[in-house]
Amino acid sequence: MVGNRSWENNHENFGKPGSTVSLLPPGLGMFLMAADHTEVTQNQIFGNDSQGIQMISFLTSQAAARRKIEYDIEPNADNNLIHANLYRDNGRHPAKTYLDQNIPGGDIAWDGTGIGNGWQEAPAVKTFPPELPKQSGLERVNFTATEK
Repeated sequence: MVGNRSWENNHENFGKPGSTVSLLPPGLGMFLMAADHTEVTQNQIFGNDSQGIQMISFLTSQAAARRKIEYDIEPNADNNLIHANLYRDNGRHPAKTYLDQNIPGGDIAWDGTGIGNGWQEAPAVKTFPPELPKQSGLERVNFTATEK
């Protein structure tokens, strides 16, 4: 995810009823769920009422709680790197679902699951939790050595 603009994504959700995306609250700029080896960089993330970027496991999502079937996926977001993005005015009016879970609005929210995730953003970026890992598993991958 490189070079995108996510500005004021505060409208009502228009996802197909019953779909996973239909469960997302308004005010979310970018969303990573069960993503692996994803780089999020050089994006402009402005004016999203709840969160600029949110990264979670499928298991902590509202979709998992509502579905009783098993999925053939590893549910956690692993080895992702979020860095060098621009943030402004995110999290000013978080959706009720975040407030009910004591998750403040801000630029970045992470549920704490997964391994090898890293964030390298400016010190003024508002994050939940306040301290995020810096080193990412994505930084240690040598893609050219693994290609055939």
